[in-house]
Amino acid sequence: MWLWYYARQRDFYFIHENLEEKINNHHLSVNINMRQAAESSNKKKQAFITSIENLPKELLVEILARVGTSSLVDLFSAKLSCKVFKKAAEDKCIYQRVALELDRFPLVSWKYLNENKRAFLTRCEECQNPEIMYRQAVLDYFSGKGTESGLECLERAVSSGHIGAMYVKSIVLIFSGNNESKETGIKWLAHMKNCRSRGLKVQREKLISMLKFIWLNNPLLMFRPVCCTREDNHRRRGGWSIDEEEVYCEACAADTEIGLFHNIFPRP
Repeated sequence: MWLWYYARQRDFYFIHENLEEKINNHHLSVNINMRQAAESSNKKKQAFITSIENLPKELLVEILARVGTSSLVDLFSAKLSCKVFKKAAEDKCIYQRVALELDRFPLVSWKYLNENKRAFLTRCEECQNPEIMYRQAVLDYFSGKGTESGLECLERAVSSGHIGAMYVKSIVLIFSGNNESKETGIKWLAHMKNCRSRGLKVQREKLISMLKFIWLNNPLLMFRPVCCTREDNHRRRGGWSIDEEEVYCEACAADTEIGLFHNIFPRP
């Protein structure tokens, strides 16, 4: 009886030792595999960084600038991905071209923004970002607080090729009260419609969204100009729809465009 009990105990300890040894070996194998996977991942990451570092700086900056033009979020994500991107993203060219979405940078005084956003906008301003100049032009001119400074910022933004600034300038010229300036504004709108029919709608909607943040108080905006002075206004019976895409008279097209702001601009 005792011999049988002793044999059972011995078998139990033998099985337990074998099981413990297998578990330890398994843990050791898992740790080795994890270490190898980590080393492999680090090697791949290092190889990626090395390949990025070998790119010419001008090409890397151009890539990041294009990313920033389409999405500020993607640019920030790229900066966080590696030190190479972070360093390249501080180039002046990128701050000149980066997009400023209204949802992230609304048209309000900078004092209401946090420190990081203020620093970012300050850097964009120092690098002559056309969007910064465009925003300041819209804020100063349409609020009536700085008509002259607004026009100066607008000219600088237009000179930089900012499409939104070109659209706003055409509206400003039409409202100027000067017939020659009005004709120039009509021509600008017609050119933008012919070349960028979709872009014109985007810029219109963008301007309307920005004007919602401003107390409009410019006296020049109170009197709606008439662009087409023909007696029949070249209009079809029942008038043009505000969504009409085939207005053949440039002046009528300008009247249609101005009409979209009728309920936004102040009235006498």
